[in-house]
This record gives sequence, structure tokens and C-alpha cells, in this order.
Amino acid sequence: MDIGGTFTDFTLVDRESGDVTVDKEPTTPANPAEGALTGAHRILEENGVAFGELDTVIHGTTLVSNTLIEGTGATTGLLTTDGIRDTLELRRGSRYDMFDWEMEYPDPLVPRQRRLELNERLNDAGEVVEPLDREEVRERTRTLVEDHDVDSVAVSLLHSYESDEHERIVADVIAEEYPDLNVSLSSAVVPVIREYERTSTTVINAYVAPVVADYLEFLRSELESEGFAGEVYMMTSSGVSSTFERRRRSRFGSSSPGRRRASSPRASSARTTATTTCSRSTWAAPLRRLDRRRRRRADEIRGRRRSRPPVQRRQRLRPRLAADRPDRDRRRRRLDRRRERRRTHRSRSGIVRIRPRPDLLQQGR
Repeated sequence: MDIGGTFTDFTLVDRESGDVTVDKEPTTPANPAEGALTGAHRILEENGVAFGELDTVIHGTTLVSNTLIEGTGATTGLLTTDGIRDTLELRRGSRYDMFDWEMEYPDPLVPRQRRLELNERLNDAGEVVEPLDREEVRERTRTLVEDHDVDSVAVSLLHSYESDEHERIVADVIAEEYPDLNVSLSSAVVPVIREYERTSTTVINAYVAPVVADYLEFLRSELESEGFAGEVYMMTSSGVSSTFERRRRSRFGSSSPGRRRASSPRASSARTTATTTCSRSTWAAPLRRLDRRRRRRADEIRGRRRSRPPVQRRQRLRPRLAADRPDRDRRRRRLDRRRERRRTHRSRSGIVRIRPRPDLLQQGR
């Protein structure tokens, strides 16, 4: 089942016979799961199949992207390291149009009053420079929940891609104070270097988490009520399928529409999987080798271009024209005059002396 903006597409595959049946159903924007279940009932009844006979259900949806575009996500707060509170607004420091001084950027998903700082610090090797205070975490969490009524909290601390020690402590403290509060850790969502990319992705995950969680629970309960006992997989933006439980932990991966999911390269999936499930030393070495191969290939191409003679390169790029003939004749006459000067020269007295020719001297002339 692939839920789109206008229609929901269905594909029923019989593994034994190899038969494939395709159908469509109008999407219900208020609750996309209703249209999906209606279409699923129809295609199963037409083919004489019950929900209990299904082994696997693979589901794709644009719910995450719709939530981001419409701005209907959860009220989200951010806990981050002291000094990088405004990373979401500063971004990378680059401008889309450097000459447009009136350009307006979209507002961040978490406004500044809901972005709070923690006095802690890890260095780039993941070593603790300034320890984390649990009481400060409790105080900041109470401020977000009681003063700003947040439903979800994103935690993105500096250098957490090397060590998630402090972020795990923050998650434990929040779970003690507010067990039902959704928490997204950058070290679990996308543990990559550069704080803006990591923070913005974690905020997106926290922003859509409650919406997607309610949707997945509703869909699962409806399928179970129909007698389905198989496994349910979610299509991700990297073109692979993932279990419901994994989607609950990392929901932003379901944001892309079906066409992109169908054509996404497997290399992107491999890099994402290596980043989220392996240590940094595991996936960094293959990427470095890939970069070296690319640079070596570029050097080979540039070397072949340099080895071509400049004259041949000019002749290849610019064909000879009839207009170039006068210039060639002029150059030829100039060369003839130079050869003539080499044979004769004028002395200071003005007498022209002809250089002896060895061939004439041998003949006795």
C-alpha cells in the first residue's frame, strides 16, 4: 500500500503463482489509513484473499512530508549544548542569493524560546570536558513541559556522534520525570559530524514523531482487528523497507514520495545504514577509499588532457577556414625573408658580402 496525495496504490502479489494485481483508491486526507484499508478490503475481496492469509504488508506514505509542509507537527523543544542554541537559524552561513538582502528564510520548527542550553561539553574525541548536571536537565525539561507545553523534545549535544554518554543521561532523566514525553536523540537518529545537519534532522524527527506514532498504532490495530498476523514493513526514503518498531525510533525516513522511494540508489541506503548502526571507524574507511579512487580517476583524466599537444588541441577545436589562408601566406613570406637575411649581411661600409657556399667551392667555381 502506497498512500499518495491523490490516490492510494495497491499491489497484491501471489508468491506461489507469481500473479500481480494492481488497484487504486482515492486518498482520504483527514485520515489516510481509512482510504488505505478501504482499498485493501476491495482488492482482497476481488481476489478471494482474507487478511489472515497475508504474510507481509509493505506500506508507504507521504505523511511525514505532508506534516512538514502543512506545519501540523507536535510542539517541539530542543536541548543543546551551551553556545549553539541558534544553530537552526544560523544554518551553514551560506546564502541562496548573496545579492538579495530582503530574502526571507522559513522559520525553524523550534522557535528560540523553546531552545534551551545545557552546561556540558565533549571534545571532538568524545571525551568529557565539562560533566553534565542532572538537576539542570530536570530544570530545563520542566521549563519546556510546564511553560511551553511541548509534546516532544529533541536532544542534540556537541560531538555526540563520537560519544552518546551525555545524551543518554538526558534521555534517562526525561524518562524519570515525564515517561510519556517523546524524546529524539541525535546520536540515535543521525550520528554524523556537523551540528546543523545533525540538529535539524533530529528536530524534524521529534516534530513528526507523535503524529507518525498515532498513525502507525491506528494502522496496526486495524490490521490486527481484521485478522492479520504477519509482519508490517514501512517504505523509507532510501528505497528500502523497515519494521514498524524501527520506524517508531526514526520516523523522518518515511518522508519521501513513492517515485523517489522506487528510484533511490542503494548506495544511499548503505551509507545511511552504516551511519546509524555501525561505529564511525567502520564506515569511515570505505568512504575514504572511495574518495581516493575518485581523485585518482580525476587525475588520470586531467593527465591525458595535458599530454595532448597544444597545437593539436587548437586544430581539433577550431577547423581551418579559407580566411586563414592570407595569414599563412604572410607567415610563409616572412620566413623566406628571414632565410634570405641569414645568407647575406651588410657590412659597416655598405658593401654586400655573400657568404661562401661550400658546394660551389668544391666544384671550383
